[in-house]
Amino acid sequence: MTFLLLLILGILAVVGYSQISKKPPPNRNIEQDRDRGPVQDLHRKASAAPTRLASRSPVLLPADPRVTKWVGWNFCGHLDVVGVQFRKDDAIFAYNNAAKDDEVELRRDPNNIYDENAISVWVCSRHVGFIDKETAKAAVEILPKDMPIRGRFVSGWIGDAGYVRLTFLPLMPDIKSRRANNWDVPGRT
Repeated sequence: MTFLLLLILGILAVVGYSQISKKPPPNRNIEQDRDRGPVQDLHRKASAAPTRLASRSPVLLPADPRVTKWVGWNFCGHLDVVGVQFRKDDAIFAYNNAAKDDEVELRRDPNNIYDENAISVWVCSRHVGFIDKETAKAAVEILPKDMPIRGRFVSGWIGDAGYVRLTFLPLMPDIKSRRANNWDVPGRT
């Protein structure tokens, strides 16, 4: 009886150790993973997209004749896109196709039923998510409604469990352009 009990405990110990010793594969980062093909994760194939190009020029949005230069927002730094879990296919497409410094389109969305201050984020012409509620509320309170806003893609990441993270720097017109167009931004010179 003791022998049988020791045998069962030994088998359980070996099985338990083999489960503990299995290391998950490392997470992928856009900087380390730039030249690989489309990500195939989440138990489904990502949309067919061209391989990211490491040494291409940044993709720019159409020029706004009222703006001479773009600068970062004075009330926040880099932002992570929120809500990507609801637009995972578009987020994976953006991750596979966006390069550092590509321009990101930001659209005010006052008719959003969940947040009247919502600002949607578009990367590679795909709606990938939104700016977080607190930052969007601050932007609506601080930035004039008629002033254009956009962003610059910084990085992306896809975790082993399928979590997608996209980071960008929000931009607004420089002081010269804001003064010329009467876009007053408190605290920014």
